[in-house]
Amino acid sequence: MNILVRSVIAALGDVLYVTPITARLRRKYPDSTIIVHTNYPNVFEGNPDVNGTNIGLTFDLIIDLDLAHATRRHLNAVDAYMEAAFGDHGEGEDKSIIFDYPITVNPTNCIAIHPNKSWANRTMPNDWWDEVTIGLMLKTGYDIYTLGTNIDYCPEGTMDTRGKLTLKEQAAIISACQIFLCGASGLFILAAATDTPVVVPMTINTPETCLMWRHGEFGWGYFPILADVPCIGCNSFAPKGATFVGCESPFKDPTKPDYACIGTIKPEAAIEQALKAIEWRKKYLSPERLASQGNIY
Repeated sequence: MNILVRSVIAALGDVLYVTPITARLRRKYPDSTIIVHTNYPNVFEGNPDVNGTNIGLTFDLIIDLDLAHATRRHLNAVDAYMEAAFGDHGEGEDKSIIFDYPITVNPTNCIAIHPNKSWANRTMPNDWWDEVTIGLMLKTGYDIYTLGTNIDYCPEGTMDTRGKLTLKEQAAIISACQIFLCGASGLFILAAATDTPVVVPMTINTPETCLMWRHGEFGWGYFPILADVPCIGCNSFAPKGATFVGCESPFKDPTKPDYACIGTIKPEAAIEQALKAIEWRKKYLSPERLASQGNIY
């Protein structure tokens, strides 16, 4: 059987959501040829569940995942993809993000960040990132790597890798670092393929709708920082199929153009969560623990 999985009208994070779907298809149809049509074929390089990308064949089964989450915003993103593909939410299935990257050895004393530039309601200001990185450097003494592309922000004093690394190299850096602090971006989803603790501000999403599964556990190693507004998670009740969510909250101050949710997430809250995540890593990802359980990948 030839199976086509289509995810073309999609950003990087949306395509990463496809990887639990192709893994389930491989378990269900072990002898089938599974092809993905996507604008991000690098997501599937080395993926054992996929036979190729953007290959034209005659297909026996076509699964269209374009706008799978945009039309099911009330669901967790992976659950939305499961529903679009299989008609259920993947109960009892492995929902882990799958991404093949060169695994580094022992974690080093560094932090990875991604000060992404995205929708205004999920982009933290430059001065917020400046305060957070200065605070973390002072409190930990760790080096900080800035990931992403050239459109993203790079705080002064951090190591600028924007636009210089492949997706696999960025995943490897995230894996090697003590924590990953990021906005709600494609790299936030990519980090789910590692064991590194993830610290992320949440404004238009809630943990229930956007955290990932690791080792079969929902939200394993995630440290969200929640906006203190009544309308947090507005993405869940945006119009069905919308590809952009603005700020139409009845709670916002009509005299202010800024998104109220952004301002409620303080730099000190991010620093506090980051320090908690570092301590969590020492407890749950110590070299001794990793050695005792073997290669968890």
